[in-house]
Amino acid sequence: MQKIRRQSAVVNFQEAKSIGILYAAGTDEEQDLLKKYAQYLKEERKTYYFLGYVDRKRVPEHLKEAIGNTYFSKADLNWHMKPVGGSVRNFLSQDFDVLIDLSVREYIPLLYICALSKAKFRIGRMGSEWNGLYDMMISVEPETEMKNLFKQIDHYLNIIQSK
Repeated sequence: MQKIRRQSAVVNFQEAKSIGILYAAGTDEEQDLLKKYAQYLKEERKTYYFLGYVDRKRVPEHLKEAIGNTYFSKADLNWHMKPVGGSVRNFLSQDFDVLIDLSVREYIPLLYICALSKAKFRIGRMGSEWNGLYDMMISVEPETEMKNLFKQIDHYLNIIQSK
C-alpha cells in the first residue's frame, strides 16, 4: 500500500463520473439492493463496476448468471490471501472517482483490493485496523447489515461538498 501513489480528493455523488463498488456476496436481498443501485447509476449516467467476493471455494452458478456483476472466490486467492484473478486485475486498473466498500465484515481480499485501488475517494466502514485505507469512514454498529451501511454511505456521499 505504501508504494501506491494516488491523488486523493473529496468527490461527491454529483461530481463522480465513475464508481467502483466492492462487496461480499451475500443474501438475495443484498443482491436486489445492488441491482437497484446499478439501475440508478445507469439512470444518472454514471460508469460503474461491481466486484463481489464469494467467501467459498467457487462462485455459485446463480451468481455467475447475474448481469453486470463480477465475482471472485477463494479459488482466485494465492496463499497470501491476495486476489490474483483477471476480474480483480481489471477492477484495479480502473481510475474510479469513488470506490465504495460495502463489506460489513473484514475480508482480507476486499481490503487488499481497496488498498491497491487508484480511486480518488475511498469510502468504507470505520475500523481502527484500517484507518489509513479510506478517505471517509462510516461508523455503524458492529452487527449492521449491508443495507444500513449503504444508506449511510449514500447519504453522506450526496451531502458532502468537494470544494
